[in-house]
Amino acid sequence: CRIPEGFYERLAAHCHAPGIRDLDEALFPWNRAVLAAVDRRPVFLALEGAFHGRTCGAVQLTHDPEYRHPYLALGFPVVFLPPGDAPALRRAIEEQSFEYLELDISLGDELELRMRAFSNIAALFVEPVQAEGGVRPLDPVYASVIRQCADRVRFPVVADEIQCGMGRTGEFLASRAVGLKPDYVVFAGALGGGLAKIAALAVARRRYLPEFGRLHASLFSEDEPSCRIALKAVEIVTRDDGAVMEQCREKGRRFLEKLRSLRDKWPTVLREVRGLGLLVGVEFHPQPKTSSRLLSTLSKQELLGHVLAGWLLHEAAIRVGRTLSHPFTLRVEPSAYVTLADLDRFVEALDRLCEILKKANMHELVKHMVGLAAPGARGRVLDFSQIRPLAEAPRFAKRVAFLGHFASPEHMALWAP
Repeated sequence: CRIPEGFYERLAAHCHAPGIRDLDEALFPWNRAVLAAVDRRPVFLALEGAFHGRTCGAVQLTHDPEYRHPYLALGFPVVFLPPGDAPALRRAIEEQSFEYLELDISLGDELELRMRAFSNIAALFVEPVQAEGGVRPLDPVYASVIRQCADRVRFPVVADEIQCGMGRTGEFLASRAVGLKPDYVVFAGALGGGLAKIAALAVARRRYLPEFGRLHASLFSEDEPSCRIALKAVEIVTRDDGAVMEQCREKGRRFLEKLRSLRDKWPTVLREVRGLGLLVGVEFHPQPKTSSRLLSTLSKQELLGHVLAGWLLHEAAIRVGRTLSHPFTLRVEPSAYVTLADLDRFVEALDRLCEILKKANMHELVKHMVGLAAPGARGRVLDFSQIRPLAEAPRFAKRVAFLGHFASPEHMALWAP
């Protein structure tokens, strides 16, 4: 190749190399100094509120410190971004972007000095709907920004569809429902049809490396019974032009409309109703300032969601759970085959529960726990919201305090008559 005129002058702006023999020795220290990434571990991006699992790898991408911190030493660097914050995403990309010098030979056989861009981002992990994070669908505008940034910097986007995929949101991929175009898709949960434990990874053809399946494997993967069940589950979800997904879509639309009407009825009790299809989150307001000491304590200690779920189970025979990373949100995931009558029954039960909270009636909320009345007994909800706690003692009054705990649930009645 030919060394064009002015080549060494351009090179001198970055490093000193008086001759062709010195180029390699001169460029490597410069690149090593500029590219601290030579000695850095790749960085992953994830979203605040994310829950990707609790195994050693997945827990690093789970935002809740309660799950993540005990295993930090076993993991890899992760930068958590506020969902929907496009400037924060761009800043994180900029912080992990570097430039290095590279020698190249042009089509005209001339030696060229090129500045190349390098990103230390291994991948961005995202749930199209954050199920454990409070049932929060990804904003479609933000989904588009993610794709644009990933294409520009050339890092892959991994969609975690374990809890939101397989038709529950009305689409086979929740990614499609929010306008996200991933490079990798992770499946599990519903993939096993409720019978088998199985997971699967889908990789875009343009990114798939044939060596991957040979180098990374598991003794417990690809067993025939689980694979047969998974194939049948996929068939059920997709057959008849996606009739099951259509059920999820239409029932979910109707269900969300009724729940949002309930939120409008009880605005000081229900904060928000979110979801797609039959993946629904019902978020309650904490009640730290209320006439009930018990209700206030449950709110301050973030236990209210568990008690609300318990009430729905024992008083209305409806089984739901609190989301793991958002203590005041109940996650509602009925079957695709749920009847409209059962959805209405849930709305009616939630209506009564909201009335109980609004009126601070702890007897109705916890009677199934303390044995004061038979579960399911329905009467008028009495209003205790205006009853004020006993006045505080004068500042210098002489008092004796006893510290203890409830030895059994029935003792709650001694504390909150």
